[in-house]
Amino acid sequence: MEELLANTDVVIILVSSGLAFALGWLWYSPLLFLQPWSEGLGLNIEASKAAMAKPMMLQSLGTLMLALVTNIAASKESIILAAGVGFTVALFVMASSFYRTPKSAPALIEGGYIFAMVLLMLMVNIVM
Repeated sequence: MEELLANTDVVIILVSSGLAFALGWLWYSPLLFLQPWSEGLGLNIEASKAAMAKPMMLQSLGTLMLALVTNIAASKESIILAAGVGFTVALFVMASSFYRTPKSAPALIEGGYIFAMVLLMLMVNIVM
């Protein structure tokens, strides 16, 4: 485990995680995809706000873990591996969405966010 974490950069992990989480706020805002996502899932956003604490905490932890995995792969010069992991996670998220609703919009929005988040994390790793 020590060898795996030897070249990780905590600053890059925190920056990429924070930026990816901020992207989520924009992604699921009225400016971008809130309306088609919530309508596709049949959610009443105002009524669902109180129930968002658990998913947001899990999303925060998942985002941090994905930033760690991305940084490990980038530190090993395996950008393609990191992109592959992100694409795989996006596909699982999309599949999960289809279990909740047959509509395509939520699956594309959720999977697209994961893929965009990984691309952002990769860019941070390359630039920093």
